Amino acid sequence: MRRLFLLFALLLAAPAAHAAAQAAAPGDTRQPSADELHDLFSIVCPQYQPDTNAADPAHSYLCADVRLHSSMTSHDAFSPPAVITITSVAYGDFTGGGQQEAYLSYSSGDLDNDAARDGGGILYWMSEGGWEMIHWYDAGQWDHCLAVPGPDKTRMLCVESQEQMAGTYSWVKLSWIGTVPAPTASSDEDDTERNRPSVADTPGGAFVVTGVDSRANDPGFSCTWSKGKAMLLSVDDLTRATTPGVFATSHVTYASAADIAAACKAGDFSKVKLSQGEIRYVLNGTRLRVQVPAPFAPIPGF
Repeated sequence: MRRLFLLFALLLAAPAAHAAAQAAAPGDTRQPSADELHDLFSIVCPQYQPDTNAADPAHSYLCADVRLHSSMTSHDAFSPPAVITITSVAYGDFTGGGQQEAYLSYSSGDLDNDAARDGGGILYWMSEGGWEMIHWYDAGQWDHCLAVPGPDKTRMLCVESQEQMAGTYSWVKLSWIGTVPAPTASSDEDDTERNRPSVADTPGGAFVVTGVDSRANDPGFSCTWSKGKAMLLSVDDLTRATTPGVFATSHVTYASAADIAAACKAGDFSKVKLSQGEIRYVLNGTRLRVQVPAPFAPIPGF
């Protein structure tokens, strides 16, 4: 099948899953070491303790005193302690100020009440006195991400998935930290406070490719909106590429237009024939170009 080329208009210089991304570069997300966890997590939870009863005991911690959470003025006490699972850390120049910064991602149903968004991220910067927290982002997890090089700041290409009523959604998304003009510094501020990054309240992002597998949840949903095109059912991974000129690739599962038509005509989309393919992400200067194995139907709402 002839590979189609889609020029995805994402200007990296001016931004308006089922399987993990494979970390192969220093800026990609990964699990923090014990020392890194202590240096970063102890700023917001000074007396964290391992939670041996958690579903992920190797990376879950009990926190009775959570400090600097965005919904709290300074700190909040939890009894019983909040369970916080640290899912990844990444390092880079996320705000474009030329500073060393870190982004620690977590999940916690105790801190965030929305079950569909039970986690977020914490942004830090390295000041003259050591690591300091800049901002706590709700629903800002960067768990399976590759660092995207750019002329001004680090951005992340991430693969994610989520269960919804229509089915299992999976996507690749370009994420970044938005910045705002810094407030005018007063004469009594020291250099550390004056250089502190000023960031937007929510991280920025743009969907690159999105798939939905509704075979088990709502088979009729897919028959109504495919409209003669192939359907991307799932983005299965995200990996740094070894092919020259290609930044990253994703294995994907999809259904061809012909196979969709046959399944819908038979009245059983749940048994549609599946095809396997690959999506390539190519950096062309400051643009991210996406090469897909078939013209996919757009998903409503994305």
